[in-house]
Amino acid sequence: MLTIYGILESGPAVFYTSADACNSDFTSLKCPLTKSSENMLEITLPVPKLHHQITPMNLDVLLYLQDTDGKNITCQRFPAKIQ
Repeated sequence: MLTIYGILESGPAVFYTSADACNSDFTSLKCPLTKSSENMLEITLPVPKLHHQITPMNLDVLLYLQDTDGKNITCQRFPAKIQ
């Protein structure tokens, strides 16, 4: 599962969620992932309509990637830009 939150002044807002991060139209993840392997994930998302009135902007994004058992593979916070 892949879940992406945008950190807005009003708090976190879900920007994207997918039950299958490997078969998403918006990610480049190659599966299966193996332990101790190096992987790259590129994500390009449309901005939810709710947030169109606040573009363009810089914000932090939280990304949670979980395996099929619901265990966290990674949790990352990083800067992003809505254009």
